[in-house]
Formats: sequence, structure tokens, C-alpha cells
Amino acid sequence: MARIFGGPADFEPKKTYQKTNFADIMVNLSVKDKKSVTRRIRLVGVPSPITEYTDRKYTDQKGKYVRVPFVDADKNKSFTRVGHVDPNQCFWAKQGYVPSYQWVQNVLERTEDGEWVAKILKKGRSIFSEFVKWEVGRREEGLDEDDAIYSGVRNSHCFRIVATATDMAPPLSVEYRVSADSKPTILTDEMIDLLIKAGKPNPEEMEEIKTQYEKDRKRYKKGEMPPYEDYFCYGFPLDRIFRYNPPADLVELEDPLSDKLQYEDEDAEPDIPVVTARPKKVTAPVFEDDDEDDDEIPFV
Repeated sequence: MARIFGGPADFEPKKTYQKTNFADIMVNLSVKDKKSVTRRIRLVGVPSPITEYTDRKYTDQKGKYVRVPFVDADKNKSFTRVGHVDPNQCFWAKQGYVPSYQWVQNVLERTEDGEWVAKILKKGRSIFSEFVKWEVGRREEGLDEDDAIYSGVRNSHCFRIVATATDMAPPLSVEYRVSADSKPTILTDEMIDLLIKAGKPNPEEMEEIKTQYEKDRKRYKKGEMPPYEDYFCYGFPLDRIFRYNPPADLVELEDPLSDKLQYEDEDAEPDIPVVTARPKKVTAPVFEDDDEDDDEIPFV
């Protein structure tokens, strides 16, 4: 399952994206400066999975890795690279770098002064599977759409995410706890306007998104994906921010790896509904990337 939701990738980015600091638009759950961090967020729509590669490769010893600088490390200082939706066409997969799955989703974060701010949540299974558990639990209680059985719809609830440093070695250095508010936080027109300011496709593109979404919704059991709403595609353009980024001077390799890639965690994926629309090749907006690595328990 693979998709980047948030609109087709072939529309021109707004100029306001060009000077956006990447760290400023992300939900910050880093515990490098604090023992514990709490964020209150309101999910919007459904999540999008991406495959990231770290600058590590497997050794002959199972479960052991060795750090190998990315071939474009002199030009791109980021700690990770986003992979292609198809591993057979992914430069980083062919090079043997270690992959892991992350999810990204547009959200609204509640600040300490009570304001809402459009952000992006990017994390792994440890957090996103908790949203799924909440949805499943609501349905098992016999609730329906009037009571909010989806985490990113208009009448859903806010979630509190608490990240706590464990003083253990990575990848167990951070523990995440996720809980939902007891009462819903209705998505207001003012909140939707904040998402629109972050990004909105034109009418033709939105119709294309809706058509693809409805096709993918039919792939799942009835009730697993919420009915489409236009605001699902408002917010930051995830398909361009987390685009496949091979080296600029990419040269096709002659010996691609086997389709059966090894992963850091071979547990089954959580049942997080996603759709299969793939972004087209575009010139993406340039974001300033922060130099801090992510405190994340890897998941694939």
C-alpha cells in the first residue's frame, strides 16, 4: 500500500512554501532538550505512508548494520532519504540502505496559548497505530459516524501525544503515549481556513483527488475509510515535501536488489487505510531541513 495524499503533485506550489523552515511545520516531539514533551493535535483526513532510508546498510550478521554515508551526502545533509513507492525503481533500495516506514498527515496543533497552528505529523507505528486502535474501539462500541468513528473527520476528537525519554539506547530511547480527549473537537470553518492557507489544490485537481480516493475506499471493508471530504486535501503538500529524492545526478544501477527487502521490524503493518494514488514527477518546493535526527522507534 502506498500513497501520498494531499493532492496531485503537478500543481505549482505557493510562494509562501519556498521560505518555510521545515522544522517549523512539523509537530515537534523531540526530547533532546526536555525529559518529556506533550502535544495536543487534531488530525485531518487520513495518513499517508512513506518509505525512508537511513545511512545504514545491513551486514552479514543478522540484525547488525554499518553506517555508510549517502552517495550525495556532500550535497544533501539530511539524515534520511525518501524512497520510491516501487522498491524496484528506488535508487536507495538498490544501494542496499536500510528502509523503514513512516506516516505523514496534516494536523492542527493546539498551542499553549490556545491557538491552532497547521502542522505535519510524521512518525511511525508507535503513534499511528494508536489512532487506528481508537477508531476500531469506537466501532466495537457500536458507535456510528454521528459519534465520530474516524480520527480525522469533522466531528472527531483531539489526541494528546506524550513523548518521554527513557534513558535507554536507541531505538528504545523514547516512549510514546497516545490518548484521545473524551469530548470531540469540531473542525470549524476557521480551522479549515488555516489548512487552506497552508495549501489547497485547484478545483480540477480536487476532483481528481476525490475520484482516486473513492476508488481506493472500495478496496477496504465497508466503514474502514471515512467518506471523502474536500478538506482532506487541504494543508501542506505532502506529495512534494516527502517526494522521492534520488541523487541529482542519478545513474541507473545494473544490479538491483531482490524484491524481498529486509526491514528493521518485520511485524505486520497496522491496518491503516491508505490510497494508491502516486505523485507525478514535479519540481518541488524547497524547504530548509533541520539538522536534528528524529527520535523514532523504527517501524516497517
